[in-house]
Amino acid sequence: MKVMKFGGSSVGGAEQIKNTCKLIAERAKPSDVIIESAIGTDEKKGEMVKVTDMLIQLYNAELGERDKLIDKIITRHYRIMEDLGLDVNKLGPEFNELEGCIDIPERSAKNLDLFQSFGERLSVKIVAAQLRKIGVNASAIGAHHAGLVTTSDFGHAIPLPDVYDSIQKALKNAQEITIITGFIGCDSEGNITTLGRGGSDYSAAIFAAALNAERLELWTDVNGIKSANPKIVPWARTIKRMSFEEAKELSFYGAKLHPKTILPAMENNIPVYILNTFDPDGEYTIITNDKEVHPEVVKGITCDKKNYIININTPKMIGQPGFLARVLDAFEINATDIDMVSTSESSASLTINDAKLIDAIIDELKYLDPKISIKVEEGKSIICVVGEGMKHKPGTSGRLFSALGKAGISVEAISQGASEINITFVVKDDDADNAVRAIHDEFFGQDDEEMDGNGIIKIKS
Repeated sequence: MKVMKFGGSSVGGAEQIKNTCKLIAERAKPSDVIIESAIGTDEKKGEMVKVTDMLIQLYNAELGERDKLIDKIITRHYRIMEDLGLDVNKLGPEFNELEGCIDIPERSAKNLDLFQSFGERLSVKIVAAQLRKIGVNASAIGAHHAGLVTTSDFGHAIPLPDVYDSIQKALKNAQEITIITGFIGCDSEGNITTLGRGGSDYSAAIFAAALNAERLELWTDVNGIKSANPKIVPWARTIKRMSFEEAKELSFYGAKLHPKTILPAMENNIPVYILNTFDPDGEYTIITNDKEVHPEVVKGITCDKKNYIININTPKMIGQPGFLARVLDAFEINATDIDMVSTSESSASLTINDAKLIDAIIDELKYLDPKISIKVEEGKSIICVVGEGMKHKPGTSGRLFSALGKAGISVEAISQGASEINITFVVKDDDADNAVRAIHDEFFGQDDEEMDGNGIIKIKS
């Protein structure tokens, strides 16, 4: 069996839902599981706001303003059901429960998760109804009723250790295609939780691992993972095959793939396919545990903008074991993730993407050393160049930084992972797009290049 996950763009409106259901009817078997996101944007209808965003607006609204927002959410789903020729009464229970949330005054992560959950809970019922209309046996179920039990960390819940067993038990008697909500689960007390924005991919991987799926298909609006962001590099190519390690590096630094997604699949050796709902027979990417070495190939380039770089300088780092660890502790104490670290004998450069606790972090660092020099700069981009073959190709970093030099781009910090399959560095946001294009042109070129058997463009000699 396989697990197929469809993102919000695949269910943006009635026409997209028809297309998605036709695809499911053609490619899914009765034993397969479908993971659905909430209704996304529908440009044809002029609806540019995702339902999940509408639900967040509803949660943040004053009690007296919620009626109008709920009407907008219900009307949007009602119109889709009407356009599909489906019975809108099928959504009655969810509409009634949503209206019951009007008077919830408390602002809490728990209640935010409850509000957000309605997007997926409505979406799966629409998709299941449309499938039945075209003759496919399908049923809809919330992941919180399908065994996805998590911690009570609302907003970023983590599946419990026995989640695979609970999913297997919940779905063992399924006799038809099961449409399951992405993004949400529930804690041991039955409270709805969410896995974080983008968590539908993670949900899909969890179900794939629990059900020992032959493959996990992530259906999006792009033809696989590109060698760079096509908005920056229009001539970027689809990467046909890549390893989980490469995908993990690319996803962490901005590729269109949830970083957690690949972990359950990687641990259970389940290949992941990235496909295009609107071009199902077009190019796609396969991610596997096979570390295919292409000595003359850089697989992909990602760019993550709007970061902060913190430059720290203190003589206490010289010959004082454990001082850098205490520096890093200052960030952990203040629940701030560090994305990249670059060090020298007496200094360190660290990047973060959330600076709301920066004053507390600085106070903590000054407690370690009152004379420490700290400089915080915003508007920084982290660029990551990834490829399994990089560690087998001497001179790759030289070519990379030479290309940046020719483009007149200054590099502010550099880091290379222990796996040797990535080179990561920091530039100004204003230079980021030019940096990505310069590197891509150096290793891929703009015109059609010679490809190997896996569709990977070979580095120019």
